[in-house]
Amino acid sequence: MPRSTFAYWFEMKVLGLAGALAERFADQATGDDESQPWLFTFDDDGEPRCVPLPASGWRQVAERVKADGRAYLLHDPFDAPEYQWLEWGGLDRQHVERLLGEPLAAKDLTPLRDPDAGPIEFPRDHGVMF
Repeated sequence: MPRSTFAYWFEMKVLGLAGALAERFADQATGDDESQPWLFTFDDDGEPRCVPLPASGWRQVAERVKADGRAYLLHDPFDAPEYQWLEWGGLDRQHVERLLGEPLAAKDLTPLRDPDAGPIEFPRDHGVMF
């Protein structure tokens, strides 16, 4: 059974971003249920592109895209709403803030379980289980 690793508000904000991108690219969905995984890459201008994922074998497609070194955002709602995997690579804070349309605050980067620890740097590469 999966276990949640959610520890920062920025993770929830990026999850919301993944949902917004899925809505934007809904016409490119390859599945017809809520467990549709989504993979987005970003061009040189930072604009998102949806990578269509096949119903079976999508993990291999995602691994090839990630190996290419392009910035990406992967959302796998494999058992939503109970469990969802969110992962990104090569995304810096400024890019995420631009996509969100708002800056990340110090509280977004501060551990929820240890607020006295203070904010961390936004991770360019990260994965979280909700």
